[in-house]
Amino acid sequence: MKVLRIEIENFRQYRGKTSIAFSTDDEKNMNIIQGVNGAGKTNLMNAITWCLYGTEENLSKYAGKRLPIVNDAALRELAPNATIETRVQLVLINSIGETTIFERRIVSRKDENGNTRIPDVSDFHAYQQKGSDMKESTLDKNFLVNRILPKGVKGFFFFDGERLDEFFKEENSAKVKEAILDVSQLSLLDRAITHLEKTTSSMRGDLRYQGSSRLSEITTQIAEHEKKRDNLREEKKRRDKELGQINEELAKIDEKLRTYSLPLVKELQKQRDELESQIAQLESSCKETKLEIGDKIIESGPIIYSIEAMNYALSQIQGIAKKGDLPPKMKDTFVNELLEKGECICGNDISHDSPARQKVAGFLKEAKISEIYEGLTELKFELNPLLRQASEFAQAQNQLRSKLSESEKKMGEARTKLKDVNARLAGINIEEITNLEIARRKLDSNRTTCLVDIRLFEEKIKNEISTIESLARELEKELDKNNKFQQLNEKLKVANEAYELLVKVKQRLIDDIRKTIEQKTHEYFTSLTWKKGEFSKIGIDEGYNVSVINRFGNECLGSLSAGERQLLALSFLAALREVSGFDAPIIIDTPLGRISKEPKENIAELLPKFLKGSQVTMLTTDEEYNTGVREKLLPHVGKEYRLEFDEQNSQTVVKPYVAA
Repeated sequence: MKVLRIEIENFRQYRGKTSIAFSTDDEKNMNIIQGVNGAGKTNLMNAITWCLYGTEENLSKYAGKRLPIVNDAALRELAPNATIETRVQLVLINSIGETTIFERRIVSRKDENGNTRIPDVSDFHAYQQKGSDMKESTLDKNFLVNRILPKGVKGFFFFDGERLDEFFKEENSAKVKEAILDVSQLSLLDRAITHLEKTTSSMRGDLRYQGSSRLSEITTQIAEHEKKRDNLREEKKRRDKELGQINEELAKIDEKLRTYSLPLVKELQKQRDELESQIAQLESSCKETKLEIGDKIIESGPIIYSIEAMNYALSQIQGIAKKGDLPPKMKDTFVNELLEKGECICGNDISHDSPARQKVAGFLKEAKISEIYEGLTELKFELNPLLRQASEFAQAQNQLRSKLSESEKKMGEARTKLKDVNARLAGINIEEITNLEIARRKLDSNRTTCLVDIRLFEEKIKNEISTIESLARELEKELDKNNKFQQLNEKLKVANEAYELLVKVKQRLIDDIRKTIEQKTHEYFTSLTWKKGEFSKIGIDEGYNVSVINRFGNECLGSLSAGERQLLALSFLAALREVSGFDAPIIIDTPLGRISKEPKENIAELLPKFLKGSQVTMLTTDEEYNTGVREKLLPHVGKEYRLEFDEQNSQTVVKPYVAA
C-alpha cells in the first residue's frame, strides 16, 4: 500500500487547501520533502497520523501548551457566526491499482461574541474503489486502517529521527520488548489463551455443585488460585503503567538537564547517561555470564562428580596393561576349544586328566581377562574424552568467573562514578537544578521499587499458574474415576492441551521474531556504520537487553555517539518494519539530523537498498539533504518538494524542489 496523494486544509500551518502527490514507482520509491525547522515537516506527518488514528503523536509531549489543530491565522480572521473546516484526506493505492481514501474533518465555529468552539470529536470516513466507482465503505473504518497499519506498530513506519537517539539512551529493555511484542501482532493468540482460561474455568465451576466432595474441593481450590492469578495480573498491569509514567517523567528531567544553558550541567548529565547505560549493559552481561556458568555446571556436573572414579578405573586399566595382561595373551574360547577337542596345539593328548591337561586348564585363569577386554578397551577410549572435558570445564569456569569478576569490578567503578556525578549535580547551587535532582532522586527510587514489585508479581503469577496446572492434573485423575464426568473430562483435556500448545507457540514465535530482529539489526547497523570492522555483534537477549559488542569483545552501547545511537535505532526500526509483514508506506522525519557529513552519504547510498519495495518519504532539513546526500539518493527519488513558511500569511507553502 502506498500514498498516492494527501490533501490538507486548514491544518495547523497549512492554511487553505494544500495537495501533495507522492511517487508510487517501485524503482523511484523515495519522496523528499525538504524544509527548515518550523516549516511544517513534522506537522505533515502529524496530519497523516491524525487522519488515520485521530492523534498527533509528535505533539504529545507538549500537551496543554500547543495551539489548536485549526490554522491559527484563519481562525483569528474568522467572522462571527462563521465556520471553518479542518480536513485531511489520504489517498492510498494498493499493488493492483485499487484506491482507498481516508478522510477526517472537524468544523469549528465562532459565535457572535467571537468565542471559538473546536469540536473534541472529528468525523472520519473511508471510501473504497468498487470497479470504476468509489463507495463509502460499509466496513468498520478503524478495522480498515488496522488492516493497512495497526496503531500499535505505526511507530515503526512513521517515526521521528530526532528522537531515535533517545531510544537506546535510557534503560532500553522495556522499550525493545514492547516494540517486539507490538510487531509480533500476537493479540489473536492472547485472546485465544484468555478465552481458553475462561472456558476451562467455567467448565470446572459446574463440578463444585455436581461432583463428589473431593471434586468440589479441587475445583474450589483452582477457582481461588485463578482469582489470585487474575488479581496479580491486574496489579502487575497497574505497576507496569506506573513504571511507564515514571520513565516518562525521568526522561523529561534528563532532557531538561541535557539541554540546560549551563555547560557543566549538560556535561554532567551526559556523563550520567553514559554511566547508566554502561551499568545496565554490565548488569546484563553479569546475568548472562552467571547463566552460562550454571549451564556449564549442569552440563559437566555428572562428569565432575565421577572424576575420581574415572581416574581410578583408568589407572587400573593402565596397571593391567603395564603388567602385560592387556591385551590378553590368549582368549578363553581358544583354551576351551583345546580342552573340548582333547588335543593340544603341540599334538599331545589332553583328553584325560593328566599333568598336560591340568597345565592347559591353568591357562583359563590367565585368559579370563579376555572376556572383559573389549569392554575395557571401549571404556578406556570413552574415559579419556570425559576427563579432557572435565579439565576443559575447569578452564572454562575460570575464564567465565574471571569475566564475571571483571564485569562486577567495572560495574562497581561505574556506580562509584555515577554516585559522584549525582552528588555534583545535586551540589550545583541553582534552585531549578536542585529541584530537578530532588525530583529525579525520588522518581529513581520509585522506579526501583516498581521494578522489584513487577518482578515479584511475575514470580507470583508463575507460581499461581503452576499450582493451577498441578490441581488441574489432580482433577483429571479424579474425574477418570467417575464415568459420569467422562465427557466433561475429555473437553477439559482438549482445552488444557490447546492452552499449553498456544502458550508454547506464542513463546516460540516471540523468540523466533526476537532472533530475526537481532540478526537484521546487526546486518543493517554493520552495513550502515562508517566505522567498518569496529562492531562485531548486535545482540538482543531473552531479557530484551540490546548489546553492542566491539571488535575487542567489549560492550560499548553506553559509549556510542549520538549519531551511532541514531543509526542503531534506525537499524532496529528497519528490522522491525521488515519482520512485521505490513505493506505500509514509511515516513521518516529528520532521518539524518545527528549524523555527520560522510556517514550521511553512506547511509543515503545504502538506505534505499534496505527499504527496497517500500514507499519512503523523508522529511529533511537543508543540512540533511545536502548536495552529497542528494546525489546518492537521486537515482531512487521520484518526487522532491520544498516547504516554505510564509510569515505574512502564517501558512506553509509546498513548492517543487530546486537544487541550489
